Amino acid sequence: MSALARRSAAGVLAAVTALGATWWGGHHDHDHDLDVTVVAIPSAEQPSVSDEAVEVERLGGRSSTVQSDAAATSDCDGCDATGVAVTVAYVDGSRGGRMDNVAHAWSSCTDCTSRTVSVQVVVMRRPGPVQANNRAFAANVACTGCTTTAVAYQLVVAGARGKVFDRRDIADLTEWARAQVTDPVPETMLRSAAPRTSDEDRLAELEEQATRALGAVTTLRGDVDRSTGAP
Repeated sequence: MSALARRSAAGVLAAVTALGATWWGGHHDHDHDLDVTVVAIPSAEQPSVSDEAVEVERLGGRSSTVQSDAAATSDCDGCDATGVAVTVAYVDGSRGGRMDNVAHAWSSCTDCTSRTVSVQVVVMRRPGPVQANNRAFAANVACTGCTTTAVAYQLVVAGARGKVFDRRDIADLTEWARAQVTDPVPETMLRSAAPRTSDEDRLAELEEQATRALGAVTTLRGDVDRSTGAP
């Protein structure tokens, strides 16, 4: 069974002033897979669109798949699309799992903006093989004056049972993810962390956040991928 966090086009259009409402996934012992999808697509009638998902799940079963996908597309002049996905998954299975994290942005217009970030944190409760993929893709097609950026952060750690991110941890992580799309060098980072400027430094902050929330953890996979559309 899959847990799906998805906004329809109508839902996307409802979140036009700021990044959309945040919601929380339940904790389902028998779910094997998690799929989190964000799509922001503006139009001439709604030129500024933002979509956001924050999903926190516990996955049972022997093996699990965690998929996160944040997309933003602008194809109208002067439009602005922003997508943010934050995924935190606790994987209880003994056979490991597959983790895919994708951020992609596309623009084809004049003076438009497409920005997206996907942050995926997976906590493995038992030793097991991990197949992790993390990628970002951004492209400008027949664009004039476009800004197109996609960033994907992925962190997979081994952590003890019973240790979880609390609501404040998740709120901090969400604010940080938002800052990644609005400011290339955010001044406000995760709490108790000194300002950092590089993608690798920001990834290190995710590891620090995991350590604060979960205690001793072992990083199994840490990766950041950034793509910017050519002028």
